[in-house]
Amino acid sequence: MQDSFNGKVGKMEGWSIQKMSARLDPLFQGEGKLMSSILNSIGEGIVIADRNGALLFFNHVAEEILGIGMQKIDPEKWADVYGCFYPDQQTPFPSDRIPLAQTLKTGQAASEIIYIKNPHKPEGVYIDINSRPILGEAGDLLGGIVVFKDITEQKKTEMTLKKLSSAVEQTADAVIITTANGIIEYVNPAFENMSGYSRDESIGQTPRLLKSGKHDRSFYQDLWSSLLAGKPYKNEMLNRKKNGDYFWVQNTITPMKDQHGKITNFVALHKDITELKAKNEHEIRMQVAREIQQRLYHSSTAVPGFDIAGKSLSADETSGDYFDVFPSSEDIYWLTVGDVSGHGIGPAIIMAETRAYLRSLAKLSSDPGSVLNVLNEELHTDLDDLQYVTLILVQLDIKKRQIVYAGAGHVPGYIIDDKGEIKHKLESTGIPLGFLKNQTYKNSQIIAVDAADMLIFLTDGIIEACDGDDAEFGLQRILQSLKNCQKMSSYDTIEHLYQQVFSFIGNTHPLDDMTALICKTAVAE
Repeated sequence: MQDSFNGKVGKMEGWSIQKMSARLDPLFQGEGKLMSSILNSIGEGIVIADRNGALLFFNHVAEEILGIGMQKIDPEKWADVYGCFYPDQQTPFPSDRIPLAQTLKTGQAASEIIYIKNPHKPEGVYIDINSRPILGEAGDLLGGIVVFKDITEQKKTEMTLKKLSSAVEQTADAVIITTANGIIEYVNPAFENMSGYSRDESIGQTPRLLKSGKHDRSFYQDLWSSLLAGKPYKNEMLNRKKNGDYFWVQNTITPMKDQHGKITNFVALHKDITELKAKNEHEIRMQVAREIQQRLYHSSTAVPGFDIAGKSLSADETSGDYFDVFPSSEDIYWLTVGDVSGHGIGPAIIMAETRAYLRSLAKLSSDPGSVLNVLNEELHTDLDDLQYVTLILVQLDIKKRQIVYAGAGHVPGYIIDDKGEIKHKLESTGIPLGFLKNQTYKNSQIIAVDAADMLIFLTDGIIEACDGDDAEFGLQRILQSLKNCQKMSSYDTIEHLYQQVFSFIGNTHPLDDMTALICKTAVAE
């Protein structure tokens, strides 16, 4: 359009020279009227000025685009009057940089993209403006002519595409664009970071580059049947990085079609969900462990002539603490409280294993020491070097009303009389289980249990529970809490103890699991 117009300008040069030289008034008469009509029929803005910058002609399109028609103003005011800005829409465009001004100054062609905004064009427009000199027969500069067009929609499209391109380049999710045949044409930086393959290594390849070998043929058949039917495909996929590491992605593939509905490209979006998958799997394992533990715990167990209750609270999702009450014969019951090193799913599993061993071994042995001797050998084989179990195991003869116990590095148990004073301290008789092989765990002396006695077994989480100033709850507070509980049931006594502990620590989160087991003589109804 512009070249053809320049041809027309050449043909009308004599006319232009005459008009601009003589400054005829009216400007266009006779042949000039015809030329004016021609210029007004052109679909682009046209402005003509003499060599001094006086505007001689505006066609209708120029006035429509700029919002303002021809003005009798000095060239240095062009930018202010017509509202000229750089494409950022904020920075004023200097009048002497306007292409027409440059051409009148240098005699050379010039071009710019300018944003126009003024009171008559408040919505603003982008124009692509080109200027050319008008020369006399001797080559002297007579004036200049500019041709410009409204490129607002084109500019908006370019800016939208630029934003989209920037978004794709900066998104944290990997973007892959392939041909209809699956050849990679584009990958974004997130793909490079996620997969380890550079853009140059990826383009020209197929997505098989990431194939993990962990999905069967039916998986890919489902994928391609959806895509070739023109439907988006969404699924979780296990991929493999350049270094061989596996990673999970939420994979969304969308077919791109032309105006005839033919698939031209596929766009794949890969969201890395490796950590999320690991977290979900961890939560599932933790839930299973919690359910197992809840089935193992019994807050109270019916033992003829005795009132026994226990409670365990975990510092983590699952507990490494353990308590149990079970019979091995009509008159013999076993009471135990244990603590596996650490807390979480690992100690919870070890706790369940310890419980299973204990219940089996107690049926085969006649005393606690013998049970712990065998249990230690089994745990030494199963546990890692830094894992261990502390435990106190009590054999209760309900007919003779007496106990014998063995302890493996566990905090002492206590027998408290009716005045709340310590009657017996049940200290450990050996080291924690699982540390060393061939250990001998001795039995205690036989201890009689009187009707008013209270037996209490704890884990160190209760004793060492700290308040905000790091002060421990401690044994003395435990004894004080139990002093007025002689007439309470064992269950209510434990609830009272925990209330005292949590009242003491306030908003401080417990750092360790807390377990208590209490045994009293049953009150006759």
